[in-house]
Amino acid sequence: LRELGSRSPGCKEAIEEYMAVVVPGLAGMDVCTVGPSLALQFRYAALSGDGAPRRFFANGMSDGTLRALGALVALFQGDGDERTGGKPSLVGIEEPEGALHPGAAGALVEALSDASERVQVFVTSHSADLLDNDAIREGSILAVASRRGRTTIGPLDRAGRSALHKRLFTAGELLRLDQLRPGPDPDSDPASPGQTGPSGDDP
Repeated sequence: LRELGSRSPGCKEAIEEYMAVVVPGLAGMDVCTVGPSLALQFRYAALSGDGAPRRFFANGMSDGTLRALGALVALFQGDGDERTGGKPSLVGIEEPEGALHPGAAGALVEALSDASERVQVFVTSHSADLLDNDAIREGSILAVASRRGRTTIGPLDRAGRSALHKRLFTAGELLRLDQLRPGPDPDSDPASPGQTGPSGDDP
């Protein structure tokens, strides 16, 4: 985060803007030196009548706040600046909604969409709240199911694609109804199943 602030300030500003939506009242984040170590401080707007901003170290913040920050730094890291390691070709995030209040899901989806214009983003999620967003289109979803002892991953089946395309349901609503299911890849042989692997936890 310190490197982004000094070498890619636009990336750090984007992270802070999204974090301000996830954590109301957050004014910014600063890296400071504490003894021989670096520490992250979260800066909140001053209380009314008090000109000094409130500051909290990372160990005083919730797990959801820290997970959201980690996801945002991963999404906006470098943004193509070779001095900060360059832009990655793929960012994978597992369940970014973990420990995050549902009201922040919209900001998280917007951040994921924004970052996906710069880098390929792959997200796994069990959250219907995260998927309750009309901006998530049918072509960007791969569904996972266990079939006859094997895990199947593939594009949505015809019914799911049609429901999302016609905006009859959101992906989150289909998930709640257990109707977010993989079907044959529309660009392949209709008889061909999706990618399969040993049965287990969702990837």
